[in-house]
Amino acid sequence: CAMSRSLAIQESLLSDHLESLQRRSTLETGLLLAHVGAQADAVLHFVPTPSQDDGAPQVDASWMVTHAEAVSHMLPGGIAVVGAYLFSPSGAFASHEAKLRPVLAAALKRLREADGTQSLLMLLPSDARKATARALVAGSAS
Repeated sequence: CAMSRSLAIQESLLSDHLESLQRRSTLETGLLLAHVGAQADAVLHFVPTPSQDDGAPQVDASWMVTHAEAVSHMLPGGIAVVGAYLFSPSGAFASHEAKLRPVLAAALKRLREADGTQSLLMLLPSDARKATARALVAGSAS
């Protein structure tokens, strides 16, 4: 059973990243890196998922998982991949989220097994200024 924890993010970090993405206005996925504390985690950085060979921005859950696993192996102690983010028009969130949620939930659960906590999917709209975070809960089948 996953523990409930809080995730803190500085308003300036979130708003600066969202503004930067909105200036470029292209679809982007990436990882949330955070300092893992005893009771709460604090987001430190947004890490964009690198583009694949064709360079076209796309939502590819398996590519995001490969990226998350590679990044998590390079992180120092106390820093972890605590979730993922998606930047797209808010009208496209539902279809992208349906693709991402099951794959990312299972993969990020494996990456966070040591602390037994849930991961998040942060939805960053290209057409609004309010971000939304959703818990990623892996299904019982693994």
